[in-house]
Amino acid sequence: MRGVEAFIFEFGDRVIAALEKSLPRKTDATGNLRGTMRFTVRKFGINYTFELFLADYWRAVDAGQKPGHHVPVEDLIKWIKVKGLATKTKGYESKLQKFARNRFGSIRNMAYAVQEKIFEKGTKGTRFYSKVIPGLVDDFRKELPKRLAEDLKIDIIDSLK
Repeated sequence: MRGVEAFIFEFGDRVIAALEKSLPRKTDATGNLRGTMRFTVRKFGINYTFELFLADYWRAVDAGQKPGHHVPVEDLIKWIKVKGLATKTKGYESKLQKFARNRFGSIRNMAYAVQEKIFEKGTKGTRFYSKVIPGLVDDFRKELPKRLAEDLKIDIIDSLK
């Protein structure tokens, strides 16, 4: 791979690495958001297209969830299980787990309670995307002309031989 093509692939790797680093582990408890991060590059002749794929709820994680929106209960059940809020560990039940069992009775009831709280108050965003991507895009815009010039110089030198 020469200058521009290699640069685009390097850019994709940098984007994914920066997003993964910027996304707090506690926010991505299930690992689903991190697991969906993908950067693809396609070449059509001399044209390149690239796309960044993220789970469909990435905006809610980045900007937060405004009050008045329901988070799917099934997603909350998964989150509760991953966080260990509903299962005993080797016979031990934490105070939070005991409270949850006594207060809600089931994981589904707990998920509905969490859903209602998010509906009432919303959630705070992490800005994992919005604090990283603008700087990377600026770097890309500055570096791309240099890489194009390198490729052009190589093509001209090769044609003179």
